[in-house]
Amino acid sequence: GRSIMAPPGLPAERVSEVRKAFSAALRDPELLNEAARGGIDIMPMGGEDLQAMIMQSVQVPPATVTRVKNLVEQAK
Repeated sequence: GRSIMAPPGLPAERVSEVRKAFSAALRDPELLNEAARGGIDIMPMGGEDLQAMIMQSVQVPPATVTRVKNLVEQAK
């Protein structure tokens, strides 16, 4: 998949409008037909869901970070 990102500090109302527009574009029948003709699957994930997934993936317990650092050092 591909993500669309915006710069830090973008006002919340702008983020909301971009998300709405992007979501609407991905429901456009003409776009979906063109994608299908090109063999492209479009399976959009909402911006809020994607942001939550990213935030969850970067929240790593300190003990895990220490363990991975130790494993990397041992592998050298």
